[in-house]
Amino acid sequence: MSMYSKLKSDIYGLFASSAWTATGYKAYPANYSGTIDTTTSFIRVSILPGVGTVNAHGFKKKFSGMLILSIFVKAGDGDTELFTIADTIDSLFQGKTLTNGTQFGASTVMKLGLDPADKSLYRGDYSINFKAYGD
Repeated sequence: MSMYSKLKSDIYGLFASSAWTATGYKAYPANYSGTIDTTTSFIRVSILPGVGTVNAHGFKKKFSGMLILSIFVKAGDGDTELFTIADTIDSLFQGKTLTNGTQFGASTVMKLGLDPADKSLYRGDYSINFKAYGD
């Protein structure tokens, strides 16, 4: 499996896990064009691979990047649910190494306010750096 496929498998595999599905929150890829139920909180997944390097022998590649999870909650209810979801995500990613070796560091959350596309939603972005490895 290629380096980018391993990265994608690690991240989307976590959102298919029982640990995530038990939360009841849905996760959608950034380029998803289907119907999203906006009456409940959900997240949008954006994987941003960064600059890669190859070791001196030319066999192992590694790169760093950022995972941005846009959290959408009902507008007008404050930020409690936004931070609750961020804490749940942290328990799954922060400081963890996933199945294919993707390593995650510390996270941040930025409150962005009302979603311009749907004013009934309030958005915050959970961001976390990662390192991934390949052959």
